[in-house]
Amino acid sequence: AVMMLFCLASCSAQSGDESDIPLGFVLAENEGSDYSFYYPQEWILDRSDAGMTSVYVSDLDFSNITITAFTADTRYTENLILYLEEYYCKQLEGNLKDFKAETAADDKLVYQTMTIDGCPALAFNYTASVYDVKEEKNISYGYRIWLIRYGAYIYHVQYCAKNAEENNLFQTHYDQAETIATGIQFH
Repeated sequence: AVMMLFCLASCSAQSGDESDIPLGFVLAENEGSDYSFYYPQEWILDRSDAGMTSVYVSDLDFSNITITAFTADTRYTENLILYLEEYYCKQLEGNLKDFKAETAADDKLVYQTMTIDGCPALAFNYTASVYDVKEEKNISYGYRIWLIRYGAYIYHVQYCAKNAEENNLFQTHYDQAETIATGIQFH
């Protein structure tokens, strides 16, 4: 269940220690939430509903990052790999057309373990097709997901962008997305 209300506002560099702010990024924060993050100043802070915050590139390029907080069974919050393999990927397989997680030669899921702001985290990539009503065809998208355990919540940080051969926006914005996700700070 989604459990938090986020009403983020864009702030100037004066809000924090300027040495912590990536060049060209601005701060999104709210005293009522338990995290803040930096996003590129040219991106648009899209929405802040109960438990979800999004930023996207532009009105012509909807490459985006979405941050959502979920509660989960204790066995999953204590083991993000178990959550990824037993629950999350199965949900994606059941809901996305052409879902394909990045796997190794032995078909095992490829993921990276890390910490984000001192919290256990992991990241993995996948692709899926989404029907584009405007273009009247399925479009391939690339995704990178960071799962972060903070307290009793699992935060899903999802980067999504078109993955087309002729215009691979996924690669174009990948470094910015990585900076956003790995720079999340919990309060």
